[in-house]
Amino acid sequence: MAKKKFYSQSTLPNLTDVTSFPSPSMVGPYRIESRLTKGGMSFLYLATHPKSGEPVVVKILSPKFITNNEMVSRFLKEAEIISMTDHPNIVKLYDQGKWEKGLFIAMEFIQGVSLRQFILQKSLSQKKALQIIQEVAYALLHLHTHGVIHRDLKPENILITEYGGVKVIDFGIAQLHTEIPDSSNKQKGKFIGTPVYMSPEQKKNPDLASFVSDIYSLGIIAYELILGRLSHGVIHFSFLPNELRSIIEKALQPDPKMRYQDIVDFITDINTYLKKIESEKIKEPYGDAFEDFLKKSDIFFHVKPPRWTQLKIGFEKQKGLSSTGLYLDFFKIFDSNYLIIFVEPASEGPNTFVEIATLKGIVHSLVNQLTKKEEESFNLAEFFNALNTIVINAFGDSGLFDCSIVLLNPNSDRLNLISCGSNSLFHYSKNTKKLNELKSTNESLGKDINTYFLETNDSWNIEDIIFMSSKQLSANKNLPTFINSHLLLDPQRQAEKILSDVKSTETETNFQNFAHLSVLRIF
Repeated sequence: MAKKKFYSQSTLPNLTDVTSFPSPSMVGPYRIESRLTKGGMSFLYLATHPKSGEPVVVKILSPKFITNNEMVSRFLKEAEIISMTDHPNIVKLYDQGKWEKGLFIAMEFIQGVSLRQFILQKSLSQKKALQIIQEVAYALLHLHTHGVIHRDLKPENILITEYGGVKVIDFGIAQLHTEIPDSSNKQKGKFIGTPVYMSPEQKKNPDLASFVSDIYSLGIIAYELILGRLSHGVIHFSFLPNELRSIIEKALQPDPKMRYQDIVDFITDINTYLKKIESEKIKEPYGDAFEDFLKKSDIFFHVKPPRWTQLKIGFEKQKGLSSTGLYLDFFKIFDSNYLIIFVEPASEGPNTFVEIATLKGIVHSLVNQLTKKEEESFNLAEFFNALNTIVINAFGDSGLFDCSIVLLNPNSDRLNLISCGSNSLFHYSKNTKKLNELKSTNESLGKDINTYFLETNDSWNIEDIIFMSSKQLSANKNLPTFINSHLLLDPQRQAEKILSDVKSTETETNFQNFAHLSVLRIF
């Protein structure tokens, strides 16, 4: 009964039950117990070893590739490469051979979860993250010593065992160092690997991947482990402590010649930093409370905007970690005015999340104070200048914010806007059928206590729309074109499409702070 329970547990990171799986009862001498997962060229099964009765993983080449010489060669090479290694941090090969429907490999069964799942679900101390990096690096050292380049090192191909160990798996596209063609060969190989974790030279030509390409992949993984979240290809070195930053920066140098040339040197630097943490009790840069705070940074966004009778609001932002804090807020004032606040810190880095949290408290306190007056009127300029004074007193010269704050008054068919820094607002008028950019020349909030912020005024009629965007989004010269092309859509669909359109014209490293808001006046 114990073994049956053991077999039934989830083992691989993408465990599935795919109906297109072949369902053999035996593969070679191994009895198939259940299906695990399928890859691009193979199927994996949980099986029983014929002699020991222990669980093993059996991998078969997909029947459709049996006559494909390239795929057969790659499948056999995977077995060859695994057989060359014998290391506690690398999956073990038990057997390889032919069965009635093709080729198979029998490998060690590893009870555990992928490092990707671990990053998404677990909160690790910096020390524990570095220890995992160490073990993966030791696996790379063993591979490189035997002339093996993994070429697809990523969190999905690293398993954390039930006892906390580390296992590197999946050598499907690994190659031997002796097989690397001369760099003068201009014929590029097929694109293979995982782009987020691939070095620039491997993206350019996978055949030219080398030991330092694996080190680059490990650098990305190390960055993600230390921060406790996936990078999605966006790296901000400012998130790392200084001494550790220099290690990760060196591992991620775009030029292979500027990278660590030997994994031993990377291991040495990681070990030195770990010993420094242990001996000097260095305070970790992000404690558990701050890590939780960063993971909950969405509290500064009303991801589901309020349902106001006179307005319909759509909001969309880039998923994943932003390089700065972002703050969006909504207030209904005196039952006739709507205040919308969109704020970004002028600088980048983790500290901006704390600044935004403080700013949110200031804004709520000030709005509450100004709406307690007896007369039912809200002066936007008075609010903004008071906010500027409080921000300067609270932050000194360290707190600068770019923002757009708009006051909508349907009763008077007017809108009042104060924008500062690089933020702006677009207004589509149903009457004129024109899209206008409304932008002030105000300095950033928190820069000068003597600044008096100027308002911009405009009409605000039924079926008019306003568009507020983060500064990275606003910087795209095609933004007005994208807005105009989606005017007939529902505000939520507008926001989604505009964000998607701008992202399609930007490089992947530039859209972490993308956010867009569309507001339609219904009546």
